[in-house]
Amino acid sequence: MSSGAKRDALAATQGFDRAAALRTAEKMLRVGQLEPAIEQYEQVVRHCPDDFATAASLGNLYLRAGATDRAVEHFVAVAGSLRARGIDAQAAAAYSRVLALDDGNEEALLNLAEIASTLHNVADARTHLTALERRRRGRGDHHGAAEIIIRIAALDPQDFTARLAGACARQELGDVDGAVAELRSAADDLLTAGRHSEAAEMLKEATVLAPHDETLRDRLFDAHLLANNFPAAREAACTGTHWKRLATILLAVDEESALDVLREAAGRQPADLGLQASLARWYVARGDAAGAAGYLHADLAEDDPALVLAIAEIQLRGGREQEALALIERCVAAAPELVGDVAALAMRATDALPATAWRLVSVAVDVWIEYGELPKAAAALEEFVSKMPESTTALVRLVEVAIDAGLPDLASRVQGQLADAYLKTGAATQALVIIEDLVTRERENPEHIERLRRALLALGEADVENAIARRLKAALSF
Repeated sequence: MSSGAKRDALAATQGFDRAAALRTAEKMLRVGQLEPAIEQYEQVVRHCPDDFATAASLGNLYLRAGATDRAVEHFVAVAGSLRARGIDAQAAAAYSRVLALDDGNEEALLNLAEIASTLHNVADARTHLTALERRRRGRGDHHGAAEIIIRIAALDPQDFTARLAGACARQELGDVDGAVAELRSAADDLLTAGRHSEAAEMLKEATVLAPHDETLRDRLFDAHLLANNFPAAREAACTGTHWKRLATILLAVDEESALDVLREAAGRQPADLGLQASLARWYVARGDAAGAAGYLHADLAEDDPALVLAIAEIQLRGGREQEALALIERCVAAAPELVGDVAALAMRATDALPATAWRLVSVAVDVWIEYGELPKAAAALEEFVSKMPESTTALVRLVEVAIDAGLPDLASRVQGQLADAYLKTGAATQALVIIEDLVTRERENPEHIERLRRALLALGEADVENAIARRLKAALSF
């Protein structure tokens, strides 16, 4: 049974003769009675709402009768019924017919855009929505136009120009949170794509709408850094962390600009002690201890031992050794866990301030010994004597610590270094005592024999070789 026959049968069960109505309409059309024919078609459509072929014919009859508005209204209704049944392709054809009659019909434009979007035809969807947006704006409906711009923005995630316009439209509608969320999302997608400058522009717009959102300002600063746009990053910087990061990066390319950034930061955030410390360090590194003192003072550190230590180093570099040592002792007393940093500071100071460096190492060693961490104490002393190999005081202390720590090989090796240092300074008697101890325990070591020979010569021994033989024999018998 054909679809028309099925509709006829269904109409008959409802007391309406579809076939008869269509025959009557055809007769009327053949004799030129258009309006009565239209009435017959209207009856068919009313009783058989799924008879879309007849519905299409009725629309054409409206046009023949010059009733364009009725035709438009009719085709819109037919298209809506087709969409409701999921027959999108035919619905699109019906809406297109509507646009052919009324190119600004909003319902047709909106539905055609939705159908095209469902079919992933972004270009057609955008064309229809753009026409609708222009029509609304042309008649002064800015609210309605903004709603359409938001729809256009949702069509293609990669159309960032449209997404920016969509965010602006949300703002126009009073949806500031929605606008910020869209700008943030678009910026994330741009960052993922490596388009850092464009991401920064999105985030800049977002910060205008949400000026107190710290996460947005952080992301804007990061985006400028990723884009290597340092002037913009400086403008966006608003925390001590921002300025320090920017200064660190600038240091590799433009030291003067880096210092200028820190100076600005210090002026904006005088309570940021870490920032003050960084700036002071840089002044000291440039040989300007007076400049450093202008930015950082010990009494600002309060209960921050790490900052106290930083200040101490600055003062040490600036020639204020006693003040620095007092601060270091204060630091170690408050935070023994920073003693490793004290030892590291001592190593940095060995070239310029060897005596002070030794005092710092001694402070660290005393703490480690107090806490039973003898290997750490020995390691620090060993590093110090590697830089200051003639420091007999340090060598003596290292021998003692090595013995206490159960490090006999280290103790013997350092004994040899200590003997060499004594010989070099003319303290041959002290050197001989150490060397005889070494020979007693390691008589086959040729280095010890050579040290013994040098010590005996320094002491004026007439028969050096005989004296060596006697001492070796005594060592063997012992």
